[in-house]
Amino acid sequence: MSQENVERCHAAYDAFNRRDFERLLTLHSEDVEVTPLAAPVSSSYRGVEGLRHYWRDLLEHFPDFMTDVLEVRDLDPYTVSRVRFAGTGAGSEAPFEQVVWQLAEWRDRRIAWWRSFRTEAEALGAAGE
Repeated sequence: MSQENVERCHAAYDAFNRRDFERLLTLHSEDVEVTPLAAPVSSSYRGVEGLRHYWRDLLEHFPDFMTDVLEVRDLDPYTVSRVRFAGTGAGSEAPFEQVVWQLAEWRDRRIAWWRSFRTEAEALGAAGE
C-alpha cells in the first residue's frame, strides 16, 4: 500500500497543477482536514467544501499557483513531500517561491488530512518520526 500512497500523492499534485479539482477530490476523504502554512481566511479547512474553499482562496490570491514536487517519501500511513510552491500575487504581480514540507495521512486510499510545515524536522515530528 505504501508505494501506492506515494503514487497517489504524485497524482494529487498533478491534478492540482492541471486544475482538475474533480480528480483531486477523489483522492481526499469526505471529512478531510487541510492545514496550510498560511491561509488567507482560516487556519484549517474541513471537509470537501472546506477544501474547495481553500482552493478558491488560494487561486484568488495566486491565480498561477503551481507545485513542483521535489520528493515524496513513504512513512506508512503517511507520505511526506518536499514541494516548491511558485506563483504571482494577484494585483501586485509580485512573484514568490517557497519550499515547504507536507505531511499527509492516508486512510482507505484517500488523504484523511494534510498539513504544511516549514521544515523537514517539523513534518517528521508530526508523523512521530
